[in-house]
Amino acid sequence: MSKARQLADLGNQVDDGAITGSNMVINGAMNVAQRGVSAVTVTTSAGYRTVDRFKTDIDGSGGGDFSHAQSTDVPSGQGFQYSSKFTTVTQASQPTSEGNRHQLYTLLEEQDVFHLEWGTSNAKTCTLSFWVKGSVTGTYGFIFGHYGSGGTYYYYTNYTINSANTWEKKTITVTGPTVGGNNDGGNSFGLRVEWILGVGSDAETGTLNEWTTSSTMRTAANTVYLPETSGATLYITGVQLEVGDTATPFEHRSYGDELAKCQRYFQRLGGDYGAYDGMFVGQATGTGFLYVTRSAKVIMRASPTFTLGGALSNHRYAQGGGDTQPSSISADQVKPNSFTLLAVHAGALTSGNGARLFNNSTDGYYDFDAEL
Repeated sequence: MSKARQLADLGNQVDDGAITGSNMVINGAMNVAQRGVSAVTVTTSAGYRTVDRFKTDIDGSGGGDFSHAQSTDVPSGQGFQYSSKFTTVTQASQPTSEGNRHQLYTLLEEQDVFHLEWGTSNAKTCTLSFWVKGSVTGTYGFIFGHYGSGGTYYYYTNYTINSANTWEKKTITVTGPTVGGNNDGGNSFGLRVEWILGVGSDAETGTLNEWTTSSTMRTAANTVYLPETSGATLYITGVQLEVGDTATPFEHRSYGDELAKCQRYFQRLGGDYGAYDGMFVGQATGTGFLYVTRSAKVIMRASPTFTLGGALSNHRYAQGGGDTQPSSISADQVKPNSFTLLAVHAGALTSGNGARLFNNSTDGYYDFDAEL
């Protein structure tokens, strides 16, 4: 290939956003799963259950449920190691109400999508691509949600699984909304990318592929309702959202880079990282109070919430030789860049002495959550 041809091809790639860092989705290869890799059944409480940055939820009730797990089933020859696997756990017939919805989504931070200028006359066209494998063929619902300064706009569309239990690459190109105002450029969520695993049949109406302020779900006729099929499975990996009207090859980032991006939103100290990974140091301020601190692994999106993982017997503190189980551990000052905890053990500490707090088992851990 001539040098001029190479430069021309590079220019086309730049036009379509196919440059390093072009993928706006974090953990699109499903590599990072700080909370664990095993299947967790999804409930009506929206949450991150296994693979980082991919949130699951069930709206409504009585429509069955599904689980989310990390899987090693991946498309051949694409460089992927993991996928997200969704499995029907409790089978149920499709309800009528569009308020019944089974969903998977990722939320993108305002400042990370501000450059798209969605909600303005300069709104950029973007292309979403992903690999999917499903045991149930047919049409599946999909949503983009733009959270602009002038309100939320939704784009209801769909994709089709043509062959059962076969990996297929899908692309969805969307022209950004030109009304509603750009987002505020802060650290809240500015864009929602959502896969519908099932929705009530009343949603099978309305116009698709247009931006609307209506939050009433719209899908194509006969859209798949995954939970109505016992044991049904759906796998997704290689999620990429980029500027341009063409899907470029997936951007494989290093595991370290992807982990750091995920840790902006969630950090688990200890657990699978091993005993003593959650190590805090500090000083006793009385005979029963030990304040300990450590730096965050990366600066988090916002001040996180703290949750102690595992039984207290999996956590110890030490002043000098030996170690002891505290009677309680709670948050004191938890900030984006540092975590200070309070360990209490009445009458067992020496005021003014230095000490350390740590997990003495992989069953003990410290969770800090600043998720969107």
